[in-house]
Amino acid sequence: MQNTIREAVLSDVEAIAQVHVASWQSTYPGILPDEVIENRSLEQRVQYWQETLETLPEDRYVMVCEYDRDIAGFAWGGPERGRHPDYEGEIYAIYLVEEAQGLGHGQQLVQAMVRKLLEAGISTMLIWVAKENDSRYFYEAIGGVAVAKDTIKITGAAIEEIGYGWDDIRILLE
Repeated sequence: MQNTIREAVLSDVEAIAQVHVASWQSTYPGILPDEVIENRSLEQRVQYWQETLETLPEDRYVMVCEYDRDIAGFAWGGPERGRHPDYEGEIYAIYLVEEAQGLGHGQQLVQAMVRKLLEAGISTMLIWVAKENDSRYFYEAIGGVAVAKDTIKITGAAIEEIGYGWDDIRILLE
């Protein structure tokens, strides 16, 4: 089975939305209230990603992972959004369907995003992840250092997050 990492296009919207919903359903039970997960509908995510890709600024990027001809994951990032002044870039979201996890696709998506950030002159990066999300160990394994904590609200649910930072993202390409 072969995979390809490439920039997202408008025809990817429904597949990205499906990955987003499926990832929430497999990742967030026990982290977010069930009703928050259940209310994350495919229709909402299609609309969200349609609008996001149609209005995507030049300094923001959405990359997809095609695995065996289907989109199995995506990463979205660009300039850091103001939650930590020491980092210039940020991966806003990275999701893979459960069956595509642990196969190296996450690292490939991170590396594709790093290349985009470096092309934009950005050499530091931050990723926020729910403290209770086991995916945080992936960020630690690829060299992320816990540099911040924050609490956000998602549909009324308070979620503690950890910010993982890289002072030089070129290390992620080695």
